[in-house]
Amino acid sequence: MQAAVSLLNLGLVAAAMVLLYSCSSDVSQQPEPGAQLNGPGAYVIASDYADSVIGRVELPSGTVQQNLATFPNGDLILQQAGNDLFVLSRSGEDVVRRYPNADFSDLPDLEVALQAGANPHALSSCGGLLWLSLYNRSELIAMDPESGEIKQRVDLHSFDEGSDNSCEPSTLIQRGDRLLVALERFDLHSLRSDPQGLIIEFDCESGELTEQWSTGPNPKIVIDPRNPDHLLVKEGDFYQLDGRIRSLNLNSGEFGPSLLRDIELGGDLSDFVAVGDYLIASSWSHASSPESSSLHCLNRSQDLLIDGPAGLSQNLWHLGVSPTEQIWAGLTPSAANPAAEHGILRLDP
Repeated sequence: MQAAVSLLNLGLVAAAMVLLYSCSSDVSQQPEPGAQLNGPGAYVIASDYADSVIGRVELPSGTVQQNLATFPNGDLILQQAGNDLFVLSRSGEDVVRRYPNADFSDLPDLEVALQAGANPHALSSCGGLLWLSLYNRSELIAMDPESGEIKQRVDLHSFDEGSDNSCEPSTLIQRGDRLLVALERFDLHSLRSDPQGLIIEFDCESGELTEQWSTGPNPKIVIDPRNPDHLLVKEGDFYQLDGRIRSLNLNSGEFGPSLLRDIELGGDLSDFVAVGDYLIASSWSHASSPESSSLHCLNRSQDLLIDGPAGLSQNLWHLGVSPTEQIWAGLTPSAANPAAEHGILRLDP
């Protein structure tokens, strides 16, 4: 079975995206300069690895509005909290900016400069505070959402590995009054992963550690849409076909069997999302000549792997899910083929 696919062309290299509301049309066009888009939309950060631009895709028409905001930094991500969008400017600037109601026509109403080299990786709201994982500093911080004042710091150096003085806290998930944090434990000096990653749980009020689970290398976590008491965990080292995605029962602490594995897909797992009974993942075949990327969709209720686009020359580092359960995949031309078509693939899982 082949997944249904449409391509939304952008005049930028799609790097990361936040999807709001819904999407369905295959129409793509550029409005007149200065045109205002007021309906539901998806926001996209694009970069040439030196500068970054934020664009917006109107839903459901697919109309693209570019150049909403530009930043002299090539390492940005978007994070959503309620109706607001946060721009995390990571390595090289270390600044967090908030745009109320995703309005980039005005200056941010909150701008916080972090310590040099902090490298913020994720943001989550929990316990009335804004929590940030600081990838290079082995630390979590909690900020007052009004003033940006730091109210709490959680030192994670007891989980450090290697010689880089950090355990690389990355993904954050808020679950009630607790915060789940994935520790990649990737040595930034040797560029090697420790065999053991970790998922830790903190109380958002006290900042105290309440639970921890050992994983394979480089864990990334999302809530399992089929059971909010379970996490889906992606593990695996780079350039090694050792990766997998499996489920973690947060109540029992037990892992389920592997749902997808690198070795079966023929490439490193890059990113993954889950919606309903479907688990969608991208993989990168670094050993092939030329290198290529593919998309895979597992129907978990039927244990059926559905073929998606394969052998793509672009990178597929970022996946997203719309509320209408479409899958969006950012197409980023690789260094080996910089002239490849770029934009966003939209798929029906």
